[in-house]
Amino acid sequence: MFQRLSSAPAGRSTLPFNSISDSYCFMAVASASPSSFLPAVSGSLLSNPIVKGVLVLVLIVIILYFLFKAVKKLVHMLLNSFLGLVLLVGLNFFPFLKVPITIFSVLLVLFGGLMGLIVLVILKLLGISL
Repeated sequence: MFQRLSSAPAGRSTLPFNSISDSYCFMAVASASPSSFLPAVSGSLLSNPIVKGVLVLVLIVIILYFLFKAVKKLVHMLLNSFLGLVLLVGLNFFPFLKVPITIFSVLLVLFGGLMGLIVLVILKLLGISL
C-alpha cells in the first residue's frame, strides 16, 4: 500500500534518511487500490443483451407455466360443472329418481360439480328435499 523510495534494505539506505520510518513515503500507490485488481466492467451484468434475453426468456417460461396450470384447472372446473348440470337434467328422465331442479340444486351442482350432484341424489334418496 505504501511505496518505498529506496531499493536498499531498511537501515542501509543510500538516501539521507535517519530511520526506517523516514524511508517510506506515506503516499498511497495508485496500483494498490482494490478496484484495480478487478477487470474493467462497463455497467452491470444486466447491461449485457444476452443476459437480458435469457432472463426475459426464463421469465416468459415461468409465466406461461403458471398460466397453463391456471387455465387447466379452470377448464377442469368448467367441465365438471357442465357435466354435473347435464346429468342433473338427465336424472329427471328416470322415473324412480326425480331430483327437483331448483335454484339451490343448480347452484350446488355448479359449484360442486359431480360431487354436488352426488350429494343431491343422496339427499333425495334419504327423503330430504331442497
